[in-house]
Amino acid sequence: MQTSYRELLRAFDKQKSYVLACIVSTRGASYQKAGAMMLITEQGRCYGLLSGGCLEADIALHAKHVFSTAEPKLLHYDLKGEEAVLWGLGAGCEGEVELVLQLINPANAFLYFDRVLAALSGGGQGCYKLSLCTNKAEYVEAQQAECEDTIAQNTHKELLDQRQDKTQNNTLCIPVEAAPLVVIVGAGPDVDALITMIEQLAWRVRVCDHREAQLQRFSSKFETVCSTALCEHSLSGASAIVIMSHNLARDQQALALALASSLNYIGLLGPEQRKQKLLKALGLTNKAQDKRLHGPIGLDLGGRGPEAIALSICAELQLFFSSSQKEKALAYLC
Repeated sequence: MQTSYRELLRAFDKQKSYVLACIVSTRGASYQKAGAMMLITEQGRCYGLLSGGCLEADIALHAKHVFSTAEPKLLHYDLKGEEAVLWGLGAGCEGEVELVLQLINPANAFLYFDRVLAALSGGGQGCYKLSLCTNKAEYVEAQQAECEDTIAQNTHKELLDQRQDKTQNNTLCIPVEAAPLVVIVGAGPDVDALITMIEQLAWRVRVCDHREAQLQRFSSKFETVCSTALCEHSLSGASAIVIMSHNLARDQQALALALASSLNYIGLLGPEQRKQKLLKALGLTNKAQDKRLHGPIGLDLGGRGPEAIALSICAELQLFFSSSQKEKALAYLC
């Protein structure tokens, strides 16, 4: 899912009613893709973005009708035609976007949208099935392997090439996958800038360090692991690891464990000479170096200091996560 779930999670209140706006399909250029979601309050406030800001006000106006009728509503925006200029949108994006608006409230159990948020924030996986014609939905949980198999069978290209017929396909199936989990080994002062940027990107974080006092500043918001040595459980469910303890022995132990795992991204802070020293201690030659290892970690963007380093690390992680997602399914009609 492309949606920033943290914003939706912060906005969601089980005592209130909302209109859930969801992109059904896109053609041509678009800010978001199928499956992206936005919440709209009765006062017209929007949480999340379905465009760069050019459609949200108009969608909020249509949401008023959904609040009053409790009936779903389909919207179609052609941003490449003259009608976009005629209606004051003037986006110039040269694409088409189709959306569905659904009323979610305590009376209809929020169409199980609360379960979607719980899965996204808690590391769960599944499929959210949203009816386009009726106020019905379901959330189907899935085991990780089953969900990944389902998603892999519907590649990005196949879905873009497939033109859907809404008269026959009136249920939007949205694969639900939790945000990437980044394990950070080390809780020194330079970690703060990295975690701040990771939080803004809505990724999940697990911080590991042997110093409980250093972990305390993160424990109220993030998962922490206090241990003198990293273990396999510390990497459970991880999408990537960033090794930055600034201690050679601990970095060596963490690197050995990461290389023995199935992780596809292993980031190591420090210069090339330090990396080679660690690899030599592990009995790995330069030729045999694992391609999963990114060291020195981060894209070479230039700059110094914790903030610049955090930016380079997050840029490389974003590139890695984006490349990993390209072959996975967007939402599709079924």
